[in-house]
Amino acid sequence: MKITNLYPLLLAASATFLTPSANAAWTLISASADGDVMRYANIATLKKTGSILRIWTVANYASPLQYKRGNPKPFYRSRMALDEFDCNSEQVRVLAFSLFEQHFGEGASVISDLDASRPSAWSVVTPGSVGSGVLATVCALGTPSVLFKSNAVIRDNDTVVVHAERPVTVQGTGLVRMRTMFDYKIEQKSSSAPFSLFRSQIFEDEYDCRASTLGSVSAISYSHRYAAGAIVEYLVQHSNQKSVSQQPFSQQQLSLACNSR
Repeated sequence: MKITNLYPLLLAASATFLTPSANAAWTLISASADGDVMRYANIATLKKTGSILRIWTVANYASPLQYKRGNPKPFYRSRMALDEFDCNSEQVRVLAFSLFEQHFGEGASVISDLDASRPSAWSVVTPGSVGSGVLATVCALGTPSVLFKSNAVIRDNDTVVVHAERPVTVQGTGLVRMRTMFDYKIEQKSSSAPFSLFRSQIFEDEYDCRASTLGSVSAISYSHRYAAGAIVEYLVQHSNQKSVSQQPFSQQQLSLACNSR
């Protein structure tokens, strides 16, 4: 994916900043419920200092937006930014940004502020917003992942093998958390992240065994089987508890989560 005018001023200002390459791999990390805003990150640029994480992100907008300053006020379809997240205080600030005419930083740059010595003020992320999904995902990316440890195979057909880890009780909540890995025998195409193909996914869900409900915690898609290779999609967004489907496979997952601790 070609990216135009890749910030020579910022690169000159600070050689310690990593910028997206011309063929940057953008990973979907959050989206609005209506799909009007899609947020991606270039995971290769992630840098961590204590609880502070710095990463390049891009936001794609379904409809053109008009920048608040300028005469005439320019329209843009994507915003590429070097963002900094404080995972302890759940705050974010912008170190540098550019607005572009097309998605993924394509086309002409209509507005740029590349002076990283003048970052924006820290702001608290609004719960339930697209930004809260970005914060949760970036902070999760900064935490070393635990390898998936299969405890049972709960499905094996011509398309997919589904593994489940041993469920664990979430202290103080009465909920049970369980991860499942879907290992696909043929390549799958993401419906939400364009150009993304994957061969395996790990889902983390929380179950309320008394109410027979579940809520999603995270979903990660990988380029290779057995949760290997590059991460092509990473969503961390807690959803509300909802009734477990009466489908046999869903009921099997519920039974495993609630009876295998």
